[in-house]
Amino acid sequence: MFDSPGPSKGPVVLVVDDEIGVRSLLHDALSYAGYSVIEAENGVAALDVLAKRSVELMITDLIMPEKEGLETIGEARKRYPKMKIISMSGAFGGHYMKMASFLGADARVAKPIDLDELLKTVRGVLAT
Repeated sequence: MFDSPGPSKGPVVLVVDDEIGVRSLLHDALSYAGYSVIEAENGVAALDVLAKRSVELMITDLIMPEKEGLETIGEARKRYPKMKIISMSGAFGGHYMKMASFLGADARVAKPIDLDELLKTVRGVLAT
């Protein structure tokens, strides 16, 4: 899909998903678009990353083992109020997405992921 990634000198994006295939796909798409990308496999790992480095945007799945996305969004929003957050999910007909917005997500992306829509959402969220 992507021939060669562009230089990753743009905003830092943390991708949080327990599925390595999803993380890899988003990593490639975001890197190609010029973002610096960090990956975490669950909310525990994501909060550990956030404690160690500055991140402009976190994109997180909502249903994960260890620490699910809703709890991760709530904690991240309290600790890092200026960081932007995008929630993503395909589970339960999108019911959890409304709760994610209530807890502080700036935008929502449905799974399966449409990469063009994701990149448009990322650009829009980072521009606000």
